Amino acid sequence: MKLGTSYYPELVAETEWRRDLLNMREARLSVIRMNEFAWSSLEPREGEYDFGWLDRFLDLAHKLGFEVILCTPTATPPAWFGTQYPEVYVELADGEVRRHGGRRDMDLDNEIYRYFAHQITVKLGERYGQHPAVTHWQLDNELFGVEGPALPPGCHTRAATFRFRQYLKRVHGDLATLNARWGTKFWSQDYSDWSQIETARHPRTTLGHWMDYARWFNESLSGFLKLQADALRGIVNPRQLITHNSTAIFDRGIDHIATGESLDVVGWDAYFGAAGRPYPDAFTAIAHDLFRSAKRKPFLVLETGLAGKGDPSHSAAFFAEMRARGAEMVVLWHWREHRSGPERRSGAFCDHAGRPWADRMAFMQGLAKRAELATPLPVSYAPAKAAILLTVDNVSTVLAPNPYAKGPRKHDYLRMVIECYRAFRRLGVMVDVVRPGDSLDGYTLLIAPATKLIDVKTAADISAFVAKGGTLFATAKAAHETPWGAYLPVHGEPLAEVLGLTVRHDFNLNAVQPVRLAVGDELMNAEEYGDRVELTTATVLASCEGGPWAGSTASSVNTHGQGRAYHVALRSSELIARIAREAVEQAGLPVHAAPGEDAVVVPHLEGKGVWVFNYGAAPVTFAGVEVGAQDFEMIPSAR
Repeated sequence: MKLGTSYYPELVAETEWRRDLLNMREARLSVIRMNEFAWSSLEPREGEYDFGWLDRFLDLAHKLGFEVILCTPTATPPAWFGTQYPEVYVELADGEVRRHGGRRDMDLDNEIYRYFAHQITVKLGERYGQHPAVTHWQLDNELFGVEGPALPPGCHTRAATFRFRQYLKRVHGDLATLNARWGTKFWSQDYSDWSQIETARHPRTTLGHWMDYARWFNESLSGFLKLQADALRGIVNPRQLITHNSTAIFDRGIDHIATGESLDVVGWDAYFGAAGRPYPDAFTAIAHDLFRSAKRKPFLVLETGLAGKGDPSHSAAFFAEMRARGAEMVVLWHWREHRSGPERRSGAFCDHAGRPWADRMAFMQGLAKRAELATPLPVSYAPAKAAILLTVDNVSTVLAPNPYAKGPRKHDYLRMVIECYRAFRRLGVMVDVVRPGDSLDGYTLLIAPATKLIDVKTAADISAFVAKGGTLFATAKAAHETPWGAYLPVHGEPLAEVLGLTVRHDFNLNAVQPVRLAVGDELMNAEEYGDRVELTTATVLASCEGGPWAGSTASSVNTHGQGRAYHVALRSSELIARIAREAVEQAGLPVHAAPGEDAVVVPHLEGKGVWVFNYGAAPVTFAGVEVGAQDFEMIPSAR
């Protein structure tokens, strides 16, 4: 696993470059990521370019033995750009138009912005596409739109509106189909002409309108990356790989696998806790699994932080788990604190004078010496035996603004995803991340948390997977709505046969009358919400005790064809953990129980044994091997 850091030579006196690079070498860093915010330094005035400083820096970096990830600077256009072409700025749902001074404030669908983004990309590619120091191109920076009051963030300009309408015509074909899918009759929201349809500005619009807008926004992101990738491919050396540093991994409704389709290698910015909370270590781990699964290849961590001692992100375990889940390169942000600007105090390697912090230098030097992290990764990965179904649509339903929504609103899709993922992670099960439509061949266990919104094909794929002998682990709320958010006449109907049950209705739990769950003689707690189900062919595994839900099924198992389907009908972390173990054993997978509350065991991706990661403050022991606090061990199979 290669180690590196981000560097901004345009902010540092040229006389200090060599000293900084020599200090990086002393820290055992071999990769430099740069240029993502340097557009004004490269093109200070429209059509006038200054590449001299970048030429000199890249030549110096190559001479000192560094690999360089060269970024396209399209996230932060210069001031002249917005002044001369003000129509390029994002317009938010409330009509506010962004102005120069931040980043990610450009309308990705504006043809003027696309023209200049393409042009600067081509200029860089032509100049550095054969440079021996450049090994990767990072397109843009943390592409997720603008930060607005609604999530996912959006844009509502004329250009965005035009492209959104074109998307709707392609998806629905005619207005009658669109009106039926969106359910527009109520409140007279039905449309008689395409020109009447705007982007999803209004918080009370139909859920179908919102869902299509979120899907179109994903297409816009993917298209912008493809624009730059296509521009580079014809002019750069094929050994220079094209990537992007994804962010907002789970909470913006972005399909990161789709946005990575035009890339050679995918990557993300793996700050501890940034992928989601609670359980930040589990959220980080599932994000690693997602990017490994995107291409079944090693991925890159293009930014991560290094906090103070005692913080999990300043632990060998945090970095080693990146390697264990498929990261071939980890780049820290960043080398030297900026003296001015919006990110002046951000946990860099050096202070404002460029003097390295001794503890951080020592930490990276120690990490670079660990032999377990230095072994080369394979060029590709076979599927794991288990997979978790992650549906971007279900994220989008939770993000949709709807002040009039009634009924159970405590459903948090991502919380149920991470509760399930964490349960299997603590059993030592390695999982791939799959999306609706992805092949399930090669898997013996499929985890399908809270697939409230589902399409007919996905439900059929799940049913076929179980019928062929697979094991399914599913939770409420399962199969309640169509892909456009319309409730099905009978909740759960698309999965009724495979689960062996019918969903009567969903409900919120009353904090005044907590529900207890009985699994044999063991009692557990239920949390927040659930589905009331009636079993048809399934068998009860757990029931509700006391209160209005007494006797209701809390968990069940059903035989379907040659396989079995487990279902958890209420939100309960304790019950999920219990039934997860049964599902793992049914699927014939080995169990490697976590040796501590803050420790996990992870199978080696190449089958060479297991990794043990200890995020806690005290040592743990696994298979007779002691693992120190915030440390790791790789235990070979022979032990």
